[in-house]
Amino acid sequence: MTTPQTKYKLDFYSSHNQFYIFDKNCNYDTGSADFWTEEAFVQQMAVSPCGVGVGTYSYGYVRGEVELFNAAQPIRDLAGFDHVVEAGFTITSGALEVMGCMNFDDTVSIEIPNNTYRVRVYGSNFSSVIETDLDHNTDNDFYRVEIWPDTNTERKVFKQHDGGY
Repeated sequence: MTTPQTKYKLDFYSSHNQFYIFDKNCNYDTGSADFWTEEAFVQQMAVSPCGVGVGTYSYGYVRGEVELFNAAQPIRDLAGFDHVVEAGFTITSGALEVMGCMNFDDTVSIEIPNNTYRVRVYGSNFSSVIETDLDHNTDNDFYRVEIWPDTNTERKVFKQHDGGY
């Protein structure tokens, strides 16, 4: 595991069990039936050409971190995570944004060169979530996001969480 180029903390409110990682100028309709398909819902990641939606186990606050790397990192020990999934998309605006669903006040904006990127999301601590459809301040699920340049945009699940929303 190499040291990330840059690391950003995530701590924002997001509804509907999801948050987004998108190109700043992306105008993709995240409410489209082509985005949150049944497969995307089960695999906890919806994919568009300019970003991804990440399914969360809790309804409310998203806690985690985003790490930028120059190249793919080896898969971490999966035993410490509940769900691991990755996919790719293209940045054309020079900026990546991480934001909550229906909450754009706490958007994390990251300058990043135009390129195609791979994003891997490690979800953990799902057992802390009391009710997946209600906001509880004690929910403590955590999302580690790794991003690196890569031309592969296909979604791949490394560890599937077997509990539903």
